[in-house]
Amino acid sequence: MDLDAQIAELLHNAPDDTAARAIQLAAPVFKSLAQQLGHLEYFVVQSPEEAWIVTTLSSRHQPEKQKTVVYAYPTEQDAATGIQGLESDPLVARKQGVIDILFQLLALNVVNALVFFDTPGDVNRGTEIKRADLKHLIDLQLQQGSAAKGFSPRPNPGKRNKRERNSIPPNFA
Repeated sequence: MDLDAQIAELLHNAPDDTAARAIQLAAPVFKSLAQQLGHLEYFVVQSPEEAWIVTTLSSRHQPEKQKTVVYAYPTEQDAATGIQGLESDPLVARKQGVIDILFQLLALNVVNALVFFDTPGDVNRGTEIKRADLKHLIDLQLQQGSAAKGFSPRPNPGKRNKRERNSIPPNFA
């Protein structure tokens, strides 16, 4: 499924109009990042309950510094290699669209980054997309999109004038 179709599916599955609007505004960020990766779909290792398997990494130079990542593999065989040695319940590799993977990263507060492996057979070099960077890019996109439409998604109470604070909305009946 191409990137535009993946975005359309994400929009179709949005729980409400507000979420759909946010997805629509964020879509250029998802698409831009996805275009920098090598595949339209990746395999993510999951539990039978479809929970992503996370890996905690420590810095070689500062072992106390840790981050939690989810790996996205280009092939099912690479994902199977990634599963080897994990002592856990049976795990599965599930194919997912890259847009869906990026979107889900936003909801996973415990995950610091995704690592996408683009070359089959090579799980030593990947492209890291940090959750904080993705969130920042989307926040910027939402602000720009909202400003273009004449409304702010996060009103700043300190900037409201007295009339705005005390007036009844015109559509209130």
